[in-house]
Amino acid sequence: MDQNNDGEVNWKDLYSYSPVMGEMSEEAQKTESLTVNTYAIILGQAQVVKSVTTSDALNKDGRKIRANEHGYNHSVTTVRYQFNALGQLTGATGRTVGASTAMVKTYKGVVDAAGNAVMERVDVDGNGSVGSEDSIGDVNGDDEVNAADARAANVDRNGDRRVTEADLYTYKQKLETRQTEEAQRTSSVTVNTYAIILGQAQVVKSVTTSDALNANGNRYGATEHGYNHSVTTVIYSFNSKGQLTDAKGWTVGTSMAKVKTQSEQETGTGRNKKPVMARQDLNGDGRTEGREDYAVTDLNGDNRITAADAIRANVDQNKDGEVNWKDLYSYSPVMGAMREEAQTTVSLTVNTYKVILGQAQVVKSVTTSDALNKDGRKIRSTEHRYNHSVTTVRYQFNAKGQLTGATGRTVGTSTAMVKTYKGVVDAAGNAVMEQVDVDGNGSVGSEDSIGGCERRR
Repeated sequence: MDQNNDGEVNWKDLYSYSPVMGEMSEEAQKTESLTVNTYAIILGQAQVVKSVTTSDALNKDGRKIRANEHGYNHSVTTVRYQFNALGQLTGATGRTVGASTAMVKTYKGVVDAAGNAVMERVDVDGNGSVGSEDSIGDVNGDDEVNAADARAANVDRNGDRRVTEADLYTYKQKLETRQTEEAQRTSSVTVNTYAIILGQAQVVKSVTTSDALNANGNRYGATEHGYNHSVTTVIYSFNSKGQLTDAKGWTVGTSMAKVKTQSEQETGTGRNKKPVMARQDLNGDGRTEGREDYAVTDLNGDNRITAADAIRANVDQNKDGEVNWKDLYSYSPVMGAMREEAQTTVSLTVNTYKVILGQAQVVKSVTTSDALNKDGRKIRSTEHRYNHSVTTVRYQFNAKGQLTGATGRTVGTSTAMVKTYKGVVDAAGNAVMEQVDVDGNGSVGSEDSIGGCERRR
């Protein structure tokens, strides 16, 4: 994980990082509003029975920010008041409909004409250049670092579906040199519940429903990438004098992102299930049968490369459950078709408020997030794709009710299930052994003995 967000994964990412914040600065956030009141004459008095307030954010030039611009914020608040025959306020209802836009700058990954990620080497040791010191090292123990070590590791690090000398290094997707701005648009509806306290309508409950919007201004469907839906509830408490004394609130949210994944093809069922493997063309000559495509070297020192060397290497290159002459070569899994996988997350945010100068301010926010499976159930800690996190943020205010600082931390846990075939053991815990079909002819005979291995392949 790129802990310090420097675009590299190296020794520096052994540590945990947090953003270094600049000095607190004041930014003007200008808003223009228009309120239109409708009156009724009750016992000779003009009483407001309906109030509609339209608010818009302004840019630094005093112009209304447009819907496709960063900082756009538009809302319409409607409040209706009820009076009795004596002209006394008896009730009120209200709602706010709003929309906002935030532009987020990101560096997109570079892809080729076929849609494959363009990869680049990683400066692992962080010295400003990529060299032999950034390689995986001497894997096969021959005191040299070369293509043989890449084949011994047998990991396709650069994503070209081959294992070559290039795979001595670590790679990441190359990023575009220019940032791309993406609009994140949101619509919201707030419904307020009022109580009449000393003749004044006070909001005692506020429920805000927010939804992410697509490029056409429509809400995302629950199964679409980018879906984000939340409901925020705030309860306010007042004393007998109509003064705000307390508040509590929470947000329940659900979001969905689709991630493109590719899984390895498999053959067989149950214990006989195996990955489908294909030989690799290590030297790029268009063939996969040459000595140049061998994954092993002359390990037994007889100046030949034979099945005996594959046996001594003892690496099941093609994952067929046997180590024989076929494992002289390097293999890679045959991948299935690219498919989209939905990753749905549910979250609950609980806010703690403090009343400062008559205003309820959030002083602590705790958000618990959990990944959901396709049935909408939280994934358990023992299941694949389990992801659980708790984020806590504390806010500081001065005596004037102005935000002066904040601190936060996230604690998370995740689980990924990896499929492996375990060795069979007997009641005493000893490994149960079986003979190996060294020459791959489908049966085990004298030709599979240590003497028969010496024949050249």
